[in-house]
Amino acid sequence: MNYSAILILAIITLSIIPLGYLSTCSIVKSDDGLEIIWSMFVNGSITWHPFKINDSRFIVLHRPETINATIIDASTGKILSSRMVCDGSIVSAFTTGDIDSVILIVSDNDSVVALNLTNLTRIWSINTSQEILNVIPLINSSRIAIITQGEILVINASTGEFIKKLTMTVTPLDIGYSGETDEIYILEPSGVRIISLKNQTQNFILLNHDISDATMLLCDVDNTPPIDILILLGNRILILRNRYKTIELELTIEEPYALGDIDADGNLELVFTSTKEVLDKEIRALDLYRLKLEELSFHLNYVCVENIALADINGDHNLEIIATGGNANAFIDEATNGGIGAPPNYDPYAAFIAIIEYEEGEVRAVSYTHLRAHETSLHL
Repeated sequence: MNYSAILILAIITLSIIPLGYLSTCSIVKSDDGLEIIWSMFVNGSITWHPFKINDSRFIVLHRPETINATIIDASTGKILSSRMVCDGSIVSAFTTGDIDSVILIVSDNDSVVALNLTNLTRIWSINTSQEILNVIPLINSSRIAIITQGEILVINASTGEFIKKLTMTVTPLDIGYSGETDEIYILEPSGVRIISLKNQTQNFILLNHDISDATMLLCDVDNTPPIDILILLGNRILILRNRYKTIELELTIEEPYALGDIDADGNLELVFTSTKEVLDKEIRALDLYRLKLEELSFHLNYVCVENIALADINGDHNLEIIATGGNANAFIDEATNGGIGAPPNYDPYAAFIAIIEYEEGEVRAVSYTHLRAHETSLHL
């Protein structure tokens, strides 16, 4: 597969967004190679990933002043419909429902809006009395859970009808959902609360650790129920195997990160970044079953890694690691005794994408492109 073409197209979108009030969308066709079918601009920066409605249409959320939704013809780039959705910044956005009745759910700080994706008409909207922390699609596609500072509201996604309400006494540090068991996991300062939406029961796992500044991930490490819980504490990681067997590792893990089997050995890996030196980011991977670091070590200098994704993009049945981001805003200049300086050839609008192939315990190939903002116009 032609990696260089993929990199150029990805960088266009990443670089244009910070420049002002126009964002670009590009559609790419890939057979033996890659070609741009069309490219267009929408008003305001794109604030959420595009949602594919079907083979002929997709939708983007963008923000000139308020959050707008725009339906675009995938073949021509023509705008089919556009409307204002809500104010504020987006907390959550996703599609739910079957192919004939797809609904877009968008939430900002204190409201949730459901749109019909055929014509962008508003189906229903809900205002909450408390700040919305997250909105989660539940295993039953007709339900969503709205999580606020003090309660969990279960709503019918098709009608907006209220189904049930669960009260929380502690503001969550982080929130997760298991579709297999229809349970919401709430990370609290003293442990993890597990709320069953099926029977409205609660369990609590007390942790004798300081988790006041932690994040939580849910995964299945050993293919044995119940689900496993990862709690990331900066320089430590707690692994709650089957909820109750606690394993603690000293390991510095920074965002972003991703979960997947990157070496096809049947074990789940946590791919993450860590800082080796000033503005030296290293991408590593932890085998969560063997509890050992993989041989993967890839360094990115003078950049901010903003996202890590895992996908088989070249069709070899192995997951590639895709890291994207931009130039760092500043760094500690040792030559000036700790003063703030700019990295070499610093461009605040530059962006990069790196694709890493990792097989059989070693990095097989790396593709890396670093484009500056003014270069992107050459590829449109």
